[in-house]
Amino acid sequence: PAQIIAPAGSGKTTTMVARLAVLLARGVAPERICVVTFNRDAAADLRARVERRLGPSVPSATTIEIRTLHALARQVLLDAGEGRDLVADRLPLLRAARRRLMAGDASVIMPEATTLDSWLSARKIEGREPPPDTAPALAEYEDLLRARGAIDFDDMVVHAGDLIDTDRRLRRRWQSRFLHVCVDEFQDVDAAQLRLVRLLAAPEDNLFVVGDDDQT
Repeated sequence: PAQIIAPAGSGKTTTMVARLAVLLARGVAPERICVVTFNRDAAADLRARVERRLGPSVPSATTIEIRTLHALARQVLLDAGEGRDLVADRLPLLRAARRRLMAGDASVIMPEATTLDSWLSARKIEGREPPPDTAPALAEYEDLLRARGAIDFDDMVVHAGDLIDTDRRLRRRWQSRFLHVCVDEFQDVDAAQLRLVRLLAAPEDNLFVVGDDDQT
């Protein structure tokens, strides 16, 4: 495994593109390379760089899968027959949970939906226990989510990691799919995403990441 830590403007993404060129030159098939980054804009920028710098000389480079970690997690879930109903924006559902509780008891002081959203991610991704005053609303939110048969973005990554970790056939299928895993903007990866990346890179651990801890 390789971890490159360098400041803004130093050429981290350029180095990532060069790494892809070297892998292809060594005969690694483009479909055996997985490249992930934090958000859609970063993924689109990386795809454009690969196409611009490598496309003219190595046309197969444009077929390398470059996506967000959430998109990759969604693909894992769909492969397992799950995750079809996704709540992309959970704030309306958190507000509904908050309203339900306050309607039942007007004296209840409930944190705002944005605060609840932050604690929900902390609990799902990092396993941190939320403050007692948020627990009722978060429980109500989970009930509403289950009633819809849906998952949210945090569930997507966490559950994808759980499935690969516990389902031997799924793990073998996904770990054999990629020979190399590369991660751009590594400083933005959270605990659940890091776990998913490590699972996908195993057992060869051909993991190549670039990031800047000052941009965390």
